[in-house]
Amino acid sequence: MVVYKSRSSLKSPILLCSLSMITLNILLVTNGHHAPSFNIPDIGPQHQNVNITIHRDAYISPQGLQVTSDERRNLGKRAGKATYREPFYLWDKASGALADFSTHFSFVIDSYRSLNYADGLAFFLAPDESNVKVGCAIGLPVDPIEPASPFVALEFDVR
Repeated sequence: MVVYKSRSSLKSPILLCSLSMITLNILLVTNGHHAPSFNIPDIGPQHQNVNITIHRDAYISPQGLQVTSDERRNLGKRAGKATYREPFYLWDKASGALADFSTHFSFVIDSYRSLNYADGLAFFLAPDESNVKVGCAIGLPVDPIEPASPFVALEFDVR
């Protein structure tokens, strides 16, 4: 996921994908848990380790959140992850009440006008202990041999 502020002086678009706005509202119907709500329309360095935790190749620059390096070369086997720092619960175990949430986002996946590309982006819900994988799993905690980290993801793939 990349959040990017456009600069007209750039001759080519920034890497892979842009996320111009994240709005995630989570409404929980749980015993003893508050219903978190947050809106992060412009992600910058001030959010690192305050609202957003980054993993592996991800970083936060003044231009926004980058999940891989902002370079055109050597991008194979690269993956990053950014997560909202506070945990939230999808259900109340005691009562069985389920959570309700909505989100709004927009992004662009850029191939730098190349016809030979294969990248993607996924928004996911996973346990805190899930690990970032590289390769064909687009950073998701996929392990067909030991499926220890269940998750739900919405994937945007370019190929």
